[in-house]
Amino acid sequence: MMTILIVDDDNVSIEAIKDILSQDYDTVAVNSAEEALKYLKRETPDLILLDIIMPGMDGFEMMGRICSDNRMKDIPVVFMTGDDDKDEGLRGLALGAMDFITKPFDPKTVRSRIEKVLKVEGLRHRLENEAYRDSLTGLWNRKYAVDKVNTLLASTDARGAAFMVDIDNFKGINDTYGHSFGDEVLIKIAHVLKDMVRLNDVACRIGGDEFFLYFDGISSVDKIEGIAKRLISSLNRNVKYPGSMQGVGGSIGIAIAPYDGTDFDSLYLNADKALYISKKNGKNVYRFYSGDNKIHEVADEDDGPKELRYLIELMNNQDPSKGAYDVEYRDFGNIVSFIRRNIVRNKMHVVYVLFTLQMKDGGNIPAEIQREGIARLECTVRNQLRMGDVAAKCSASQIITMLMNTTESDAGLAAERVRRRFMQNEDGGKLDLIYDIQEFETGGTDV
Repeated sequence: MMTILIVDDDNVSIEAIKDILSQDYDTVAVNSAEEALKYLKRETPDLILLDIIMPGMDGFEMMGRICSDNRMKDIPVVFMTGDDDKDEGLRGLALGAMDFITKPFDPKTVRSRIEKVLKVEGLRHRLENEAYRDSLTGLWNRKYAVDKVNTLLASTDARGAAFMVDIDNFKGINDTYGHSFGDEVLIKIAHVLKDMVRLNDVACRIGGDEFFLYFDGISSVDKIEGIAKRLISSLNRNVKYPGSMQGVGGSIGIAIAPYDGTDFDSLYLNADKALYISKKNGKNVYRFYSGDNKIHEVADEDDGPKELRYLIELMNNQDPSKGAYDVEYRDFGNIVSFIRRNIVRNKMHVVYVLFTLQMKDGGNIPAEIQREGIARLECTVRNQLRMGDVAAKCSASQIITMLMNTTESDAGLAAERVRRRFMQNEDGGKLDLIYDIQEFETGGTDV
């Protein structure tokens, strides 16, 4: 049943209007504009019946407050005025009221006018849904999100959190199970997102498997992290692959207003940048946007290795799919600094292996042999070590490597494997390869 808020300082008028409307509507009555505004901060009625002449704030001033507040401005208002004050009613229409009714109330007129106002409002909502809703999921579309977020951010003290959400490996879902199942997944995802937002928040499908959420009035990192974790957990728990207990994963990028933007476009852009970092860091995680393009926040305490992978990719722009990362030596130092900050928190165990070329006869290495040897060694190291390990040429005849999450014993096996493969390809038989193994230390200067 629809709810009508009655605002009048005259209890006799309130009882009269309640008698007329209570059969068809829920009615809530207050005796002043100030009380009404407090109510409207908590609740959103379907219509406001507003008396014009009241002590303190009159109906016209309250109408101005309603029109200037983004949370209330779409609630239809019908003024109540005395029979000899129709000019006041017309003034109310000019201020934005949908209609006015006169006292003493004629029951048929009151019911008819309120019914018409609510029908017009219902039609407006239906047209709005057609224009602003995504036809598949029922979520808002991008056009609505742009308008709504920009409206919410128009006030000087506005704040909120923008989420860009991308479904991990969604193309694989379509390719494996078909587009019809993919559509079912999107609909289930939409249900999850709808459950996450409040009345004045925004849940929007941008297109494909990308979604945008805006949480109005929230800027606390702790609260935002809580929302992000609940969203990822809810997707994993409620959207399953067919015949499997495995849940669909989602990656999230987050931008906070006003720090990361004060309109939809800037928040969308920066949340999208943070989303890119999430996708690069193992997916099914969230990241906050940071203006310096560094990683700002992590989703859990075990993401240090994922952050490291992203850091290396930023430095080297390398596809690591075939083995160890090969970076410049100056970048190797940055990686060492990163590991020193994160090794304890993430319980990482790191071992150095330094490979050195030398002549078998103990002499100096001729320049031509040295160039060819170091090139072959770089290739051998890259292919023989694992994804996630890191290598850098630190001199004309040396390569230093970091083996991630390994023991000294396992590092020795890996180093011997590199040496054996290198020596198999040593056609001239003049070069030898030796190595030195050292456990990573958290103190001091390592490189």
